[in-house]
Formats: sequence, structure tokens, C-alpha cells
Amino acid sequence: MSIREYRIDVVTSEAPEGTPLYCEYFEARTEDAACKKARRILRAHVTDPETQYGDLWGRDEDGGSSADYICTIETAA
Repeated sequence: MSIREYRIDVVTSEAPEGTPLYCEYFEARTEDAACKKARRILRAHVTDPETQYGDLWGRDEDGGSSADYICTIETAA
């Protein structure tokens, strides 16, 4: 099983298309594992759970320059 690179962007509902408040890259073997890791990262960096959430992006191991949107992760989830 290959490892895929992921990115979690901590964003705010007050400016959802703006620059992320925090961004972290990491690797995971499955999308499920990436969601779990992203949730841990999100909880460590969110300062306002009512307005902040995470957008998870993934890039295939082929090293392409673009990332695919995977899901939104809420801090309460």
C-alpha cells in the first residue's frame, strides 16, 4: 500500500476562501488514517471551534503539483 501526502488547512467560516489560519502537511496510508490524523492536528490548532474547521486535501504519490479536496472536518466530529 502506498503512502499519500495530505494537507489540513485550518480555516474560518468568517473568511472561508481566505488564507488558512494554519496549514500542515503529513503522510498517511489510507484516507481514513488521514482523517483521524487531520482531526488531531485540527484540535491542536483551533482557537475558536464555533467558526474554525479544517479542509483536508490529498496528493497522489506520483508527485503531481495539484491536490484534490477530500473533505471538511469539524472540530466537534
